Amino acid sequence: MPTDPLLSLAAVRAVIKELKVGDEFKIRWADSEDPDVIMSWTCKVTAKPSEDLAHFRSTDSDDPDEDWEIPAFKDNHVPSPTSTDADLDLNYHYLAKTTQVVAGRKSMKSAKLSSYAKSTICAWKPSSWMSWLKPGDLVARKCVVDTLFEQLQIPERINQGSFKTVEDWEACALGEILLSQFDLILVVNNEVRDCPQMERSLMATIVRLCELKVGRGKTGEARTKAMTSVRTAYMGSELHNDPLTKAMLGLPLTNGS
Repeated sequence: MPTDPLLSLAAVRAVIKELKVGDEFKIRWADSEDPDVIMSWTCKVTAKPSEDLAHFRSTDSDDPDEDWEIPAFKDNHVPSPTSTDADLDLNYHYLAKTTQVVAGRKSMKSAKLSSYAKSTICAWKPSSWMSWLKPGDLVARKCVVDTLFEQLQIPERINQGSFKTVEDWEACALGEILLSQFDLILVVNNEVRDCPQMERSLMATIVRLCELKVGRGKTGEARTKAMTSVRTAYMGSELHNDPLTKAMLGLPLTNGS
């Protein structure tokens, strides 16, 4: 997986200078002694002891009530204007203030639309949300994305530090594929949008996400049975009286087949 380049101390301090108490920011970091393990945290500033130093808390840490400091310097190093990148105790790969929605008419409309979406959209039925995807309507697109990610339990890559299973990584990658498919839908004409090939491409992604969802928390035969039931239900009539397909999928043969 490609890794973001390291941020310099100057770059980190530049972002911190723009932060205020109460601001949220996202960070990807690694222990300088274990640089291959990169953590992703969502954080909130709790104090600003100085212009280029901040204290924060993160719900992604083991202790959400613990105060942390950024930049983090090596033991016995006293931060100063002459501090260098070599004095940092952590590797910083990404640091940015989280964009916060300004309250107002548009945000209230978005909230209403989002609530409506959750009651009408069914993730595994594109016909229930395809019409929402219209060029230029970013609010509707966000509602579709948020609802599908919630219903299909798709983890986002920014939270990869908390991934616990191979399925988390697969679902994350499939979620990113789904987003690229949405972007494609928004730039093609109606003929391409409604063609069978577009539906098959979408369903290949969605059905696999459904399999992963129903398999979560299960192991062994129970997990296999749950995931197979999704594939069987999707294929439907293609399996009817088709012993070869059933045999290839490991499904029981009936009616003397």
